Amino acid sequence: RIDTLDGDTLARVILANYHPDRMRWSLVAPPDVLDAARGHFSPDRVRERSGEALLGFVGR
Repeated sequence: RIDTLDGDTLARVILANYHPDRMRWSLVAPPDVLDAARGHFSPDRVRERSGEALLGFVGR
């Protein structure tokens, strides 16, 4: 179940199965999971972190 993964594993699943560099995406998880996942995505692709949401985007 994807909702039981830690942040590092969750980020690897997203990167292996989706194209976060080419599409808008969002990740909702507890703050500790988001903190671990955040390091796997380039900073210019992470728009904001608010509460329990890490939002990514493509473009400027």
